[in-house]
Amino acid sequence: SGGGGSELTDTAEQLLARFQRLQAEFDGVATTAETVLRGTVVDRDGELATVETPPGTVRAIVDTDAEAGDTVEVGIRADTVTLNAPPAAPEPAGTSARNQFAGTVERIDEGDSIALVALAVDPDTTLSAVVTDTSLDKLDITTGAELVASFKATATVGVIPAIEQSGPDESS
Repeated sequence: SGGGGSELTDTAEQLLARFQRLQAEFDGVATTAETVLRGTVVDRDGELATVETPPGTVRAIVDTDAEAGDTVEVGIRADTVTLNAPPAAPEPAGTSARNQFAGTVERIDEGDSIALVALAVDPDTTLSAVVTDTSLDKLDITTGAELVASFKATATVGVIPAIEQSGPDESS
C-alpha cells in the first residue's frame, strides 16, 4: 500500500526555495525585540515627525493623522539599532542614522552567534539592539559599558496608541 510519488519541476523547486527564504526572513522579523517609546509630536515634515520621548528627541515616520501635540508610540526594532563606543560614534550630521542615544549596557542575552544588548538610555528606558558575537568582542561590549545607539528615522515608526484612537465607549 505504497503511495505514489511526485516530482517537482525546476520552477516549483525555485518557488519553494524562495518561499523558504522569505519565511526565514519573516521569522527573523517576527521575533526581533522592539523598544516602544511613548512621546509627543513636536513637529511634522511630511511623513516624518519629531517626537519628544523620555530619553530624548526621535525623528520617525509617524502616522499621518498625528499632529503636533499628539501622543504617539515610537517603535524601534532591535535589528535596526547600531552600537558604537562613544569616541567612535559618528556625529548625527555625518550619518543617515541621525537618532542617537548614549547609554549604559544593562544586560546582554547571548545566543549561539548573536546577542540582544539592553542599553539603559535613561532611568526608565532600555533600548534593545541585536549584535553579532564578533561585535560583542570587537566593541568590548560588557555590562556597564558606555555605548552610543544609533538608528535611522526611516526605520523608526510612530503610531497613535489604540486607546487614543478609539472614541468614547458607546456600549452603555
